[in-house]
Amino acid sequence: MQKSQLEPLIRAAAEVTNQTEFVVIASQSNLGSVDSPPDACLVSIKADIYPLHAPELADLIDGAIGELSFFHDHFGCYAQGVGPATAHLPQGWQQRLVRLQNQGTNGRVAYCLDPVDLFISKACAGREKDHVFNKALLTAGIVTRDAALKRAAGLADDAESVRVRAWILRLASGPPEPDRAGPANASHRIASHRIASSRQQRGQRHPRVRARRHHRLRRPGHHQAPTAAAAFRTEVDDPVGLGDDVEVVLDHQHAVAAGHQAVQH
Repeated sequence: MQKSQLEPLIRAAAEVTNQTEFVVIASQSNLGSVDSPPDACLVSIKADIYPLHAPELADLIDGAIGELSFFHDHFGCYAQGVGPATAHLPQGWQQRLVRLQNQGTNGRVAYCLDPVDLFISKACAGREKDHVFNKALLTAGIVTRDAALKRAAGLADDAESVRVRAWILRLASGPPEPDRAGPANASHRIASHRIASSRQQRGQRHPRVRARRHHRLRRPGHHQAPTAAAAFRTEVDDPVGLGDDVEVVLDHQHAVAAGHQAVQH
């Protein structure tokens, strides 16, 4: 989403709720607080927003300009009505909000998160996409490691503050590792699964086709006629090779005809 898309969204939210001031949290708040956000911070097409003085009206926003609405189809983005407690933020974040008000918003006001507060809220969520977003903020110099560490100390939950600061240190020091501030890195899980699968396959025996003595001859179901020549041996057109997975399933309608039935032509 670009600022040119956020501005009409603010106008539309004002029309729907009859309010003039809104708070934008999550990814899209960087459109109001950062002059030139990195491309990695512009991926989302959803803006989390609520009326500053009437958060209870957020549901109206969902219904009118939410996902799959006419607004979504026309502008290529949509709003999600949220509340003040949706994001985990450091103490004092309200005093650091950045005001977005211009001709594009038709004089309506959107208060956007300070970049460091946005960084901390993303670190609290700790998802893979949050890792990418925050890494881009660090790389672009919009947020520094020291500023993020200092702001994380302002989280109300001490345990969460410790987790987030550890997450920030790992993020700033190099490649991603499984983090404790949120779900494990998805690529790490995939790699581990592939390694485990490879080891398991090496320890498996080659596949074999096993014949059973019992129920070798069965009647066809639903009074269907038997095949022209009930085969006691199978003709193989494509031999099974090493490493092939083979599963043979006969249901009651495709079993071999019983021996005492006459062969029909």
